[in-house]
Amino acid sequence: MEIINRGINLDYDSNPSFHHKFNAQLLKSHLTKKDTLLDIGCWTGQLVGLLKRHCHVVGIDIEDKPLQLAKELHPEAKFSKGSVFKIPFSNSTFSLVAFNDVIEHLPAETEKKALKEIGRVIKPGGKLLLTTMLDHPFSKIFD
Repeated sequence: MEIINRGINLDYDSNPSFHHKFNAQLLKSHLTKKDTLLDIGCWTGQLVGLLKRHCHVVGIDIEDKPLQLAKELHPEAKFSKGSVFKIPFSNSTFSLVAFNDVIEHLPAETEKKALKEIGRVIKPGGKLLLTTMLDHPFSKIFD
């Protein structure tokens, strides 16, 4: 499976965007301090940075450079290299999983495999927040 990667833009990638802030507010309404949240495709940790005081949050990404920046920006948070197709955690580990603006980057016809793997790491009764671009030209062209 080929996943197309992009470079880091320090002006954009070191600060939370409107979408990160919106998703963080939505997630906060479902979180307690006891919860454990997994941010799949965390990139440079923008969402992790917004939620790290509200629950135990872990970020994973497939790319080394963004993860290194995430660790520098949020040294108290936990980040791991990992793919949505093989999440490096045990079954039923997380009460909530964020899968924001990632599914559109997956190779065509692999979405079900990704969602099955996410289902494996969510605790019974846990929740998934999945977002994707709506009506974006790239989405129409590529998938």
